Amino acid sequence: NVRAYAEGEMASSLLGFVNADGEGQYGVEGALNEDLSGEDGILKTVTDVNNVALSIGDENVRIPAKNGKNVVLSIDRNIQHAMEKVLKNGMERSHAGHAAGLVMNPQNGEVWALANLPTYDATKYAEVEDASVFINFPLEYAYEPGSMCKTFSFASAIDQGKMTPQTTFTNNGYIMVDNWKIENAYKGLIGTVSMQQGLDYSLNTSSMTALMMLGGDMTSINQRGKDLLYEYYHDRFGFGDYTGIELYESKGNITAPDAADAYNSRYANMTFGQGIDLTMIQVASAFSSVV
Repeated sequence: NVRAYAEGEMASSLLGFVNADGEGQYGVEGALNEDLSGEDGILKTVTDVNNVALSIGDENVRIPAKNGKNVVLSIDRNIQHAMEKVLKNGMERSHAGHAAGLVMNPQNGEVWALANLPTYDATKYAEVEDASVFINFPLEYAYEPGSMCKTFSFASAIDQGKMTPQTTFTNNGYIMVDNWKIENAYKGLIGTVSMQQGLDYSLNTSSMTALMMLGGDMTSINQRGKDLLYEYYHDRFGFGDYTGIELYESKGNITAPDAADAYNSRYANMTFGQGIDLTMIQVASAFSSVV
C-alpha cells in the first residue's frame, strides 16, 4: 500500500514519487507508472435479497488483479552517492544555486548515476516549496553545451577523411562569418597550428575550420559543410532527438541546414556548442560514442 524510499533524498529527482492517489509523479515513478501500477482485478457476484452470494449463475465475474512489473535500474548506489557528494561540494565552492551530473558507461550507455541538487525527500514531497526540484535536469533541460562540442565537429571531419590531428591551418585569432567577427577565447598560437593544438587550446577557429573542411573549402563555410555537420550532429550523434531512455526527456533543438535561420554564422557557432540546445544525456551519449 505504501511506496518506501529507503535512501531518503538520494536520487529523488531520478525516482520521482507516488502521490496520495497512488499515481506515480515525475522520474521513474511517473514515466513508468503504467508498468509499475499493474491492473485492478474485478469481483462481481449476484446475491439474493439477503445479500448472500449465489454460487450459481453466469453473471458472476472473478478477474484477479495483476501485479505491476518490477523495474531494476542501472544506477550504482555507491557512484550515485559519490556524485551527489561531489555536486554538493561543487555548489558550496562556486556558490551555485543548482548542480546536475551524470555518469555513463561509454561501452553500453548504461547510466550509473544521475543526480540533481538541490533535492528533496520523496516521502515528504508535499512539503516541497520549489517545484523545480522535481525536474530531472540531465534529461529534461536543454542548454548550450559550449566548447565540448568541438569534439563532435572534429570527429565529423576526421570520420569524413577531411583532416587528421596533424592537419594544419592558419590561426589569425578570429574568422569573419556573415560579417561577424568570431574570436578565440585564447589569444595565443597565432600562425600555423595543428588541429590537435586547436582542440588542446579550444580554439573556435579550429572547429570552424573543421566545418570548412567538411564542405571542401578552406576559405568559407558552404552548404555541403552544413549538410554534413547536421548529418553527424542529428542523425549520428542524436542531437535534437530523443535518446530512448525510459524516462521523460527533452529533444533539445538543432537548426536544420535548410531552415530559414540556418545562417553560416549559426553553424560556425554550432561547432563550438553555441546556437544549439542539447540535454546532458544527449551529450554524454554522443561523447561515449566518440570514446
